[in-house]
Amino acid sequence: MRIITFSEIVDFVGDYSRPLKEGSLAMDSIVTYGLSGEDRTKLEFFALCMSLTNPRKAPYEVNIIIDKVDNSLNCSCACKAENIEHCKHVIGFLMVLER
Repeated sequence: MRIITFSEIVDFVGDYSRPLKEGSLAMDSIVTYGLSGEDRTKLEFFALCMSLTNPRKAPYEVNIIIDKVDNSLNCSCACKAENIEHCKHVIGFLMVLER
């Protein structure tokens, strides 16, 4: 089952390359992930992602909801980034789902 394409991730990120660069590094810090819910209109995923700057911290919880109707994304992360919908943990998790 196709979850998301790299092209869709690039569209989601927009004109900024930094989230893609940092997201590719964050992929390796995801310790667990899975499907947390599904119905006919959406897929819900969760992940736990270790801090890249302080690995002793508790993992951040990352949540991604993919709308099956319009392919829109609703993402969140428990990290302290200013834009938690496009933080490196979210983008890294999207890249894991793309594989």
